[in-house]
Amino acid sequence: FFHSDKTPYQQDLAHKLSKFQHNFKDIDRLFLWNKVYWWTMNREWAKIDRLRLDKYYSLMRYFLNETISVIKLNEWNIDIAEKHAQVLIEGPLANIPGTQLGILYHLCDTYLPEIRRVHAGPLFTINPKVILVLLEPFFHYLSFSKTVPLQRIMKEILIVIVEDWSAALAAESGEYTDEEVQIIQLLYAHVVEISERMFILASSPDTKNGNRDQIYLIQEQFENMKKFIETLFGVDDEGNSLEESGEEVEYTTKVSDTVNTQDPPVKIKDDNEVPLETNNQTKEGKTGAKSNESENKNTRKRRKRKRKKNKNNANKKRKVDS
Repeated sequence: FFHSDKTPYQQDLAHKLSKFQHNFKDIDRLFLWNKVYWWTMNREWAKIDRLRLDKYYSLMRYFLNETISVIKLNEWNIDIAEKHAQVLIEGPLANIPGTQLGILYHLCDTYLPEIRRVHAGPLFTINPKVILVLLEPFFHYLSFSKTVPLQRIMKEILIVIVEDWSAALAAESGEYTDEEVQIIQLLYAHVVEISERMFILASSPDTKNGNRDQIYLIQEQFENMKKFIETLFGVDDEGNSLEESGEEVEYTTKVSDTVNTQDPPVKIKDDNEVPLETNNQTKEGKTGAKSNESENKNTRKRRKRKRKKNKNNANKKRKVDS
């Protein structure tokens, strides 16, 4: 695959390598092979030159798609989903030195779209416990993540879910059919599961202090959705009762107004943590420092020339007077 050339051949080979997962009869062996794949990608990632990056991005997308397909073919079996989540936690989303951020960012960008593509429907129509397991690797990463990866996970995973499900709730109005009632019950079950998991994550003593505020903000959005459904439909804690309350409630939460997806969150300084700077920030800082130093140097030169000129004028005047 490393030496493959031309896009059609690369994509065909990536498909064949990814579909090899369906040849395993034993699930444990399948995910052992899966684990070795992600370990190999992480180990060799830094050696891949920029001209070959695109085909490896495609390979990762196809590989993820086929893994999700295996879970779907087994009727979204939660045990198989847990094995997949464990592979990601021990591989590309592990809390160990040498984990490649390029792989993490690509997973963030492709994870939800590939689940939707395989399922061919909204996420909340899958068993909520299975969805929670599939998202667990990212919840795990949030507990120790630095600022930039944290923002990427928030933006590409959690905020996408909040906004999609908020739009689904806002679109529902008028009299509800039996099918719409079932959809809202499913959505409510998902919201409760994720809200509780994020609250546990944010309140855990193992979670970095600098990440808590951002996690709580997202958790608050899921909690708002939960309260909205309970207020409008009278849903109990188990989500069984669903009858219109007759009360007019408008759901207008916009997550982008409350959750910071661009600027880093407020952090409590950790003496053992190395500050994380992007290349642009580093370049801007160096450029600004050089600019200030140059201005100060020019100012000193002008002042020196002015003093020398005044001194020469004074000497000339003394000679004339004498």
